Parts: sequence; C-alpha cells; structure tokens
Amino acid sequence: FTLLGAAALRLVPGGEPAYRIGWLVALCAALSVVLLFRVARALGAGAGSALLVAAVAGVGRTFWSQAARVEVYSLHTLLLLGALAAALAFRDGGRRRHLALAALCVGLGAAHHLTLGCSVPGLLLLVAPRLRRRDAVALAPLPVGPLLYAELMRRAAADPPWDWGRTRDPAALARHVAGRAYASFLGPPTLPGAAAALRLALENVPAPLLVAALAGAILLLRRDRGLGAGLLLVAAGPLAFALCYGIEDIAPYHLGPH
Repeated sequence: FTLLGAAALRLVPGGEPAYRIGWLVALCAALSVVLLFRVARALGAGAGSALLVAAVAGVGRTFWSQAARVEVYSLHTLLLLGALAAALAFRDGGRRRHLALAALCVGLGAAHHLTLGCSVPGLLLLVAPRLRRRDAVALAPLPVGPLLYAELMRRAAADPPWDWGRTRDPAALARHVAGRAYASFLGPPTLPGAAAALRLALENVPAPLLVAALAGAILLLRRDRGLGAGLLLVAAGPLAFALCYGIEDIAPYHLGPH
C-alpha cells in the first residue's frame, strides 16, 4: 500500500496527499466489486444474480466506509478476491498462469495484511485437484511481496522519524512483521464477540440475502464438496481470526468473510 500510495501521489494530479491516495483506495474497492462479480459467475451464478451480489457488497456499510478513507482494507480485499478468482480459474482450466496469479496475490498479501494468510488453506484446497509437481514453477511469485516489504523496511529503518511499532531494532522488527507484537490482543472467541459479528453481517447484507447465501453454500457443498469446502475455508479462516482478535476497530477484518 505504501508503494502504490507513493505512485498515486505522483500520478493523480492536484489535491492534497490524502485526496490523491484516496483515489487509489477507491480504485481498489471498485476493482474488488468487479472481481466479486467474476467470482460469482465462475461459481455458476447467472449474470443478474452475480450483479446483485456485487452491488450489495459494494454498498455494504463496512466496505463503503473503507473505500472512502485512506486505509489498507480495500487493497486487502482486492488481493484476496484476486487470489480467489485466480484459484477458481486454475481449478477450472489448470493453466499455470492462473496459479501464478494466485501466488502473486498471496505473496503481495503477505506483505500487505497478514490475515490473508488465514485464507491460504482454503485456496490450497481449491487448487489441489489440478495441482501437479510440475506446477511448482508457477509458485515463483510468492516471495515478491515479502521481498518488496523487506526492502521498504530497510529504507524506512534508515529514516530517523520512522518508528511504526517501535521496530528500529531487528528483533522488534521481526516481531512486528510476523505479527507477534500484537499477540496480546488474541484470545478465545466470546459470545458477545460472536453476537457483534452477526450484527455486523446484518449491517452489510440484508437478512434475506444472508439466508440465501447460506442456502447457496449448502447447495454448493452438495454439488461439489471440494469446491464448497474450499470456499467456506477461505471465509472461515479470517472469520475465526476476527473472532479471536480483540481490538476496537475489528469491522474491516470481516470484509474477507463477507
């Protein structure tokens, strides 16, 4: 996000920095809606149903709030949906370029927001039926994101005013990058936390459509257990993390499951 934000500062003409980077955030949100439409179509939804799904998600309260501020979650959603769309395409056709695109999205996601890693088991389950040893070469883009992140951290650490997460010494930087510095916020899920997550879901998706989505998940599981289980696991991973991560501003962490 930092690197793309720097590009936005140079490419968007006029306006203060927050306004120019805001264009990047809004663009990522718009592309996420397009990818969600494509994912729905790949799962067999008709054009009208896929358009309804994308439209409802696009005007969801949490999604819209994150698309209208300088925050990282629109890009996070875009990378997750990019990985999902590419994984589904590889499952369908077995083309290595789709696997490479999924690997690139996951690699960039690892350098952007660690919760994308919670969806990796589900993504692996989706691509497993087509995966062969010779396809390992398509996983080459995985380190791209971490390498970019490491270079950015190297440059930032040399800038005296920069001290995000108190990461000036190597040990603290390693704890920050691996997420261990925030382990104190993790704990068992609670009933109030689950109730808050349900309220948040109803704020973003009308109850009838939420019921329809659950019914669709059941039908998908009956039609193709591997596909249905993979999709549920893609959503269940970050949802489980969000239920265990006790921070006040937890709403954006539910964008992936939604």
